[in-house]
Amino acid sequence: MASLPATLTSKVIISNVPPFIPDEVIERELIRFGRIASPIKVISLGCESSELKHVMSFRLKVFMFLKEPTLDISFRVTDEGTQAKCPVQLSPKSVVVEYGGSVAVNCTASVPHYGMGWEASEGGVDKTRDSVVTWTVSDLREWDIKPFCYVNYDITHDIPCQVELLVTIYSTQAKCPVQLSPKSVVVEYGGSVAVNCTASVLHDGMGWEASEGGVDKTTDSVITWTVSDLREWDIKPFCYINYDISHDTPCQEELPVTVYKTPDSVSISIVNHKGPMKEGKQYELQCDIKDVAPVQNLTVKWYKGQTLLSQTTFTDTSITPVNEVAKLLITAGRADDGAQYRCEAELDLGAEGPQPPPTVTSKPLSAEVNCKFIFAKFVF
Repeated sequence: MASLPATLTSKVIISNVPPFIPDEVIERELIRFGRIASPIKVISLGCESSELKHVMSFRLKVFMFLKEPTLDISFRVTDEGTQAKCPVQLSPKSVVVEYGGSVAVNCTASVPHYGMGWEASEGGVDKTRDSVVTWTVSDLREWDIKPFCYVNYDITHDIPCQVELLVTIYSTQAKCPVQLSPKSVVVEYGGSVAVNCTASVLHDGMGWEASEGGVDKTTDSVITWTVSDLREWDIKPFCYINYDISHDTPCQEELPVTVYKTPDSVSISIVNHKGPMKEGKQYELQCDIKDVAPVQNLTVKWYKGQTLLSQTTFTDTSITPVNEVAKLLITAGRADDGAQYRCEAELDLGAEGPQPPPTVTSKPLSAEVNCKFIFAKFVF
């Protein structure tokens, strides 16, 4: 409602104006009735209490040169089809956060309301009567997250307005928005394997590329790489996804695969020697490991009875089966006569591998030692 007194310069009072309506929208309506002579100002509520003097009303005032001496009018205003501004402020208005990082954004209401909150796939805040609500995530891992703050401020209906927060997520490692489960696999040669690839964003297609068990491009959000009889040593499967609508170049996440094989045989012998050993002389024991992979995960353990004597590891990076030799130098003593020596080949494949680690043990080598005898002659 606008009341327009008939004076040369008239003070115009506009009532029932929500605070989010821009001044220029009101001005576009008023200029139909005259020329605006001053800025539009908000009228205070008029409370006598010093504590309430800052409270403003839903009334505006402006001075105008009117076309008619007296007018009483009512009008509706729209913002030419655009969404009226929602009476909340985000601080900050947008955020840039690293994948897996933390974020906190305040949403503050600028008008009395009947409830406000945050809607988000991570860190949502339930509806509250507070005037400030904070969206918080300590470990942000959704690439396409679109949080928004909403507020119910119109008592005539329960439809809230909302303001979306612009979130930009980056990664120093250019991480692809897919998750592999498990992240790596250890499988015995000829064994089976199954790994899920899950998309964390909307996409235009994803699949598995692999020399065995590949999966064609699909719009599903979870796809599984499956092989029932894996017989390729150097297999390098990867999950790919097209999630950037601006181009058709996919990103991809490779699955680390370790294929292992336990030895065909493990045997122990004395190098260049047959028959009994002589007390005090050095001998070299040899452990032969046949057809094992990967050799860099192999440890050969030497035992005398139940006592661990030594361990041998290997630096060869071959991933296909090889034959290996480990050696141990001993000095024959009286205590060695009848002792049982053995070697044990162990494949330590880490936490993803079989537990306990697979081992193959040689047959025991029984030591025979000829001891020195000292003869003494006694004279009485």
